[in-house]
Amino acid sequence: MNLLYKSVQKDCNVSFSGLWLQFSEDEHYDIRYSAACSLHEAFKIIDDEEDTKHLRKCFLNYILDQQREIMFIMNKNLALMI
Repeated sequence: MNLLYKSVQKDCNVSFSGLWLQFSEDEHYDIRYSAACSLHEAFKIIDDEEDTKHLRKCFLNYILDQQREIMFIMNKNLALMI
């Protein structure tokens, strides 16, 4: 969805990186897990001039998450995000 609507996200008043950040802070494990599985995709489609503040915070939230499975996902996709 991010890639499909990326060009109009400002017109729609949507911040996909902000949504990813909200998902990374959600209290429900399933939401955090699902978003962690696709975070590397968000890093793939960002432009060079795009602000990555939210995605970096999201990345840190997942690296510091107490759930072992989420840490494994982050380690698996680490090279794509860095």
